[in-house]
Amino acid sequence: MTQNYHSQKMAWLDSCAFLADILTRYSFVEEEYQKDPDIDEQVEKALVQVYVAVLTFAALVQSLCGRGRVVWIWKSITGDSLSELQKSIDGAESHLDRWLEIVDHRQQADRGKKLLERADRMLIKIDEVIDSLNGINDKMVLAELKVAEEAHYNANTGEEYQECLQETRTELLGDIKSWAIDPDRQSVFWLQGMAGTGKSTVSRTVARWFDEEGLLGGSFFFKKGGTDREDAKRLFTTLTKQLLERLPQLQDPVKRAIKETRGIGSNNPLEQFSTLLFKPLKSLNLELTSPLILVIVIDALDECQVSADVAAFFSTLPKLTELKDVQLRFFITSRPEPPVMRGFHPISNEQIILHQIERSTIEHDISVFFRERLQRIRDNHGLEKSWPGEKSFKALEDMAVPLFIYAATIYRFLDCEGEMPTERLQAILSPSSSDQMEKVDGEYSKLTGIYHPVLKHIVSKKKSKERRYWMDFRQVVGTIILLFSPLSSVALTKLIYPDQTKVQDRLVKVQSRLSTLQSVVSVPEDSDAPIQLLHLSFREFLVDQSASDEFWIDELAGHTQLAIDCLECMNRELKKDICFLLAPGTRKIEIEKAVLERYVPPELRYACRYWIRHLESGDQSGINWRLIEDFLKLHFLHWLEVMSLLGWVSETVGNIKALESMATVSDVKLNSKD
Repeated sequence: MTQNYHSQKMAWLDSCAFLADILTRYSFVEEEYQKDPDIDEQVEKALVQVYVAVLTFAALVQSLCGRGRVVWIWKSITGDSLSELQKSIDGAESHLDRWLEIVDHRQQADRGKKLLERADRMLIKIDEVIDSLNGINDKMVLAELKVAEEAHYNANTGEEYQECLQETRTELLGDIKSWAIDPDRQSVFWLQGMAGTGKSTVSRTVARWFDEEGLLGGSFFFKKGGTDREDAKRLFTTLTKQLLERLPQLQDPVKRAIKETRGIGSNNPLEQFSTLLFKPLKSLNLELTSPLILVIVIDALDECQVSADVAAFFSTLPKLTELKDVQLRFFITSRPEPPVMRGFHPISNEQIILHQIERSTIEHDISVFFRERLQRIRDNHGLEKSWPGEKSFKALEDMAVPLFIYAATIYRFLDCEGEMPTERLQAILSPSSSDQMEKVDGEYSKLTGIYHPVLKHIVSKKKSKERRYWMDFRQVVGTIILLFSPLSSVALTKLIYPDQTKVQDRLVKVQSRLSTLQSVVSVPEDSDAPIQLLHLSFREFLVDQSASDEFWIDELAGHTQLAIDCLECMNRELKKDICFLLAPGTRKIEIEKAVLERYVPPELRYACRYWIRHLESGDQSGINWRLIEDFLKLHFLHWLEVMSLLGWVSETVGNIKALESMATVSDVKLNSKD
């Protein structure tokens, strides 16, 4: 009995230690699970059961302690120990542990699910990164296609943007639209007409309509002296990029073609057409019930720089009939120049000759134009509603037909600030204008009738300084019409005037000269925006001595002088590490555009790119080879550096070959060792 009593006493003590351990352990369990607002109900009940068993145990201990040793001895004799209570605690604890395992398993499953969701999100992000990298790669591949950025129909080039007025060209526009949507018509539509008949205006009008109707595949508006816009090697690369926006299914075959064909941008137009357009278009399988019609608008094809490229372009057109899923059509405008005429001769096409449209139709359209524009002049200058009178109106109409450029030039000439339109109207209608026109044969006889009186009237206002004025005119306007890329008045002044200390004074003079020529030259208010000729016919009028007479610009001498101006500009501004990069290995892509614009101004860019081309176009017998040799000795590497920075280094090979060829003809030896 004594032994049982002693063992019972020790068991009580052990149970108290056990109890303390349980309370400590589950206080931590409770604290941890109560952090979760969504604690499982079964776990909460199991915890309560453990605490109930513990409290029962503690209550019994307290009761026995208060009843003395006799009870302890009696309990030890009867074997009534607290083991049963301990078992109940163990049972409650086991019950709780099972629920904790269930909850932990559920939480692990939730954590696993969350991990999977997180992994999915990470994979989505990785896919996005891969797509982004693929997009960058696509852009890098397509960037190999050198394009003419300002060649599409609605490009912001600073030129006057004209479309046909309502109620004009209605029959012509209707014919073109019908051709575009009729699947049984020819693949090529040729709109031909002599200078000033409004071909480009029609082109822009139909291009916009095609665009709005989802029919426009691309457009290219050639322009002589318009840098890349006169280069046929930019034609199909530019059209391909435009066509990719309308037809994304071409992306993959075009990218493959670029990767497989090295130097595609330098290939002739025939190879570019076959590689970039014909083969990719032929490989498409659009699963359409009828072919998709897309129209390409080509304006002023006659202004393409190289006649051989025009012939190569025409050789591509017969292949259009082989395309199945896409019917690619070409709407082409040009003057009836021999290279274009020869190209169209063997090709089936639909054709309209603008200057042979019925006179009554042309008269109606020009009459509508005049009435709308003269109404503006009356409003702007506060003139009487009857101005200019029916007789004068009819005279203007007769003078203009069939040339819309004639009518447009008259309008701009009459609507001049600082001078009443009536006085200018008299200058246009004076007999001397028709006398001058009779002296000229051919295409420019009509244009002479407007350009000559416009210039004559301007000179009449400058009688006291007429000689000085025309010296400036030939230098400023002569430069503008011969530039291969338009310059702003600021850049023009810095290029043609060597005395850089008087640039501001010269700039005022240049702007003053140009302000009087607003009817034939587009001079923007922003002195940093490029100056544009309103129509190529004005340039061609000035370089045609029989047409322009005393206003003639000597083209050969003008190009030679521009080459000298370019050399002097480069001698002034070129130097080693011109952008202060201080790191010869810097890649072009790492150089910010603002840095190039700051250290390589527009006049220097122009001079670097075109000085050799002006030499080619000028009087080669009058080339100052000593000036060129001195330049090459001092600045050859500096010139190459600028050409590389601007992305034109590929042009230098052709430039150097051209320079060597001119030197050979002139029997000059350029010492490469120097």
